Amino acid sequence: MKANNIFMFWDEGLENSPYVVKRCERSWVEKNPSYNFIFLDKQNVKKYIDLEWLRSSKVPITKQAFSDILRITLLKKYGGIWVDATCYCNKPLNSWLHKHCFSNMFAFSNPTNLRASASWFLYCEENNILINKWEEKTREFWTNRSEPYQYFWFHSLFNDIIKEEKYLNMWNKNVAIECGVDLNYGPHRFVPYQKSFTTKDDALENLKSPVYKLSWKHKLKKESSVYSLLNRSIS
Repeated sequence: MKANNIFMFWDEGLENSPYVVKRCERSWVEKNPSYNFIFLDKQNVKKYIDLEWLRSSKVPITKQAFSDILRITLLKKYGGIWVDATCYCNKPLNSWLHKHCFSNMFAFSNPTNLRASASWFLYCEENNILINKWEEKTREFWTNRSEPYQYFWFHSLFNDIIKEEKYLNMWNKNVAIECGVDLNYGPHRFVPYQKSFTTKDDALENLKSPVYKLSWKHKLKKESSVYSLLNRSIS
């Protein structure tokens, strides 16, 4: 796998980010020393991509929507990996990604039965056909946009893309890692966050998912499962 950039974004910058974000950032840096880690914020993002075309949109663009636009634009231009700022790296990328990615693009699968792909972790090689199509559809969606949009617009675009056989075949080449939000294992193991951010269970010795999706919206207690996770094997 050639594309070795890891992109992470927090609008206000790492120094002003929540504790969960700081610890997640450390997990990626320390477990993947051969990768080029790039932390983006509203001050430096223009160094990497030009999003002036977004000015044509007639509707407000939320931070969440901007983050979706940002990730797909970066991956089309550079290839590499996008991770949300609340994703914890549990295993080095080189230990698992190549075993699951056979289409030069990877995302975790089926967060719900309405969404084929999660978007909080995305990987691709440069000039990947599926990512290029996703970026193209994203531009079409936002250029001169005047209609309201739903929260999962980005995932809906992907669902529409893989209705075409050639894109579906590419997606199906991968060895999927399921990430259902209702599963008690996998990347969403710590849902519901209200519980895992405040209390501790005995399952931390058997954490097999390479990545865990967390949240910044809940108060974190030191005696909680998530606090223990964030401080495992990180100095």
